[in-house]
Amino acid sequence: MSHGKPGPMPLERPGANRQPDLFAVRGRTDVRQPPERPVRAAAPAPISLTDDELIELLADADPLNIDALCREIAARSLAVAVPALEALWRRFHGFGIDRPLREQCAVLGTLTRLDGPESRRALRRIVLSPGLPAALLYAALRAAADARLSLPAAFVAGFLDRDDPAVRAAAFDLALRANVPVPPLRDGLSDRVPSIRRAAAVALAHRGDASGRAVLIAALATAPSIVVVEALGAIGDDEAIVALGRCAMRHPAFAPSVIATLREMGNARAERLATRLEAERAPPTAGKAP
Repeated sequence: MSHGKPGPMPLERPGANRQPDLFAVRGRTDVRQPPERPVRAAAPAPISLTDDELIELLADADPLNIDALCREIAARSLAVAVPALEALWRRFHGFGIDRPLREQCAVLGTLTRLDGPESRRALRRIVLSPGLPAALLYAALRAAADARLSLPAAFVAGFLDRDDPAVRAAAFDLALRANVPVPPLRDGLSDRVPSIRRAAAVALAHRGDASGRAVLIAALATAPSIVVVEALGAIGDDEAIVALGRCAMRHPAFAPSVIATLREMGNARAERLATRLEAERAPPTAGKAP
């Protein structure tokens, strides 16, 4: 038996027990590649389409072109597009469960911007349709509020106490034109969201209820708006008149609206204040040449 040193290890045969190099084929031309997609002709710009072509494209609208199509429809005030818009909405019925689809938002926005009797009726049908997904509630209610729809009081009141503040805000804006009972509107005066408190106060004022006067006066001082001016005009008491006069002096841009609101009150004090504000705004009379 030999006890000498072990002999040299045998040389490895080329390729024996060796994992193939998977990256060695990088330069080969026979590696499988995904098939090339056919080149599609660029879609024509909506502005170049006729009215009929524009409306026809709505049937196959997708997220890539829906906004451009709807912008052009709104720019042309195409009331004849309303049936196609409503059909597009029906096409996505049952979708938008987790979040609104782009097409659904485009339909709502376009119907709002068209602002005609046909679009308002279609928007009303959509908003009042049964089974509207929760994710679409805000978009639908906000569109209805922006379009100044008059919706049933029971429908609007059902959203005044929702957890979602955006839904509550839209509902309180809708309450202005719905015959919602006063108690839930007064509840809105204590909402944690300032815009909801203001919307509740506006709705109450137009119902002849002055319980939101302080909210309106505060809003007029910090963030004046025509809506608040008109709401205080609906209240029409001495505190409202004084607040409106101060607003006209502090915010000259609102003076014309304040003056018009004061005159509509049919109140002697309001009329005197309107006359004074008008005189203060009148340009100085040029002196006569000697």
